[in-house]
Amino acid sequence: MLIYICFITLQSVAQNIYDQKHSEIYAEHLYNSKTYDEASFEYERLLSFKPGDPFYSERLLSCFIQLKEYRNGIIVYDDLREKDLLSDSVIITEMFLYMLLQEDEFQICERFFGDDLHQIEPELYDFYLCYLILKGECNYANEFANSNEFLSRNDTSHIYLTQDIINKCNPTDRKSPVIA
Repeated sequence: MLIYICFITLQSVAQNIYDQKHSEIYAEHLYNSKTYDEASFEYERLLSFKPGDPFYSERLLSCFIQLKEYRNGIIVYDDLREKDLLSDSVIITEMFLYMLLQEDEFQICERFFGDDLHQIEPELYDFYLCYLILKGECNYANEFANSNEFLSRNDTSHIYLTQDIINKCNPTDRKSPVIA
């Protein structure tokens, strides 16, 4: 009987280390220590606690970007969108576009941007420019880069996401087949 009472007392004092609070702490620790593979599992778990949470969604997509697992990030984004769990976060949209461009998903980008330039948010202009360059529409990309819409934007806080694509687009890195 005494053992049973001690067991019940210990069980009531024990912590649940798998609850949301502890998972948040652990996920942040993994993310900050750049253990993105493990952090991605924790953020997926956290999204099961709080579906569609913008912070968890952003961190999960960031993990996939850091791991260069763009296809997995696109799948997660699509899953959140299908379940209507995406917030209106520009950062999450930027991450999605970045992953699409890294995977050469031009058709999805084309549907995303549409035909009307005026419907594109200024925060996404760099992505649109990279999309045009990677798609091979250099003349139109040059016109867009010199347009008033592009030149008058003030927000460049997301440029770190496009740096890889801009480096890919740099014509000085390409060798001529005649020279090679």
